[in-house]
Amino acid sequence: MKKCHINLRELGIASLAPICITFVQGLIPSSLVSCVIIIILCGYIHHVYSWVFTTGDNRNNKNRTGTRSLSFLFCFCIFILIVITGLSLQFFSTGILNAIELHRPELLGSYRDMVRSSFSLNNGIFRVTTVMLLAPVCEELVFRGISLSSSRRAFTCRHSDAIAILLSALLFALYHGNLVQFCYALPMESFSRCSPHGRLPCCHRSFFT
Repeated sequence: MKKCHINLRELGIASLAPICITFVQGLIPSSLVSCVIIIILCGYIHHVYSWVFTTGDNRNNKNRTGTRSLSFLFCFCIFILIVITGLSLQFFSTGILNAIELHRPELLGSYRDMVRSSFSLNNGIFRVTTVMLLAPVCEELVFRGISLSSSRRAFTCRHSDAIAILLSALLFALYHGNLVQFCYALPMESFSRCSPHGRLPCCHRSFFT
């Protein structure tokens, strides 16, 4: 039986990444400037410490598998699966929001006010663009690029992939700082971080390769 080993340094990196992005966003009032700074920092970290964005076995997998050409039919099937998955996740999140509205309508009311104020055109086009485009890019770089990869390296046991998925999804859900988003972000992120074969995307390649 394979013993479970926890690398505290990698676990610390996985946990500190969300704390750092929260600190930067709280320190800098402008969301646009904070997102740009986070993207630049992630690019610098990837350039200087590229191993942070890998799972440790990516290069070996890349050397073994090489480059494979994908047929048009295969790409089309993947596209259809992505669309179906996206619609399924949308129905799932809608179901969770309806359940919250049924039991705790006051929570959903404050959540809708927050969403309405964030995406309002009265905030200016740069603010809306930041929320819709730059903010998701920052979250992917930090949570999927650093936190998920570090979580994968932190645990060495039979179910290390599942533990890494759950830890990264939990950190992502906590990062949003409200109960409504936590309720649907945790299960949705846990599902989205799995590949169709039930393995982590980072088991096959890193975030940048």
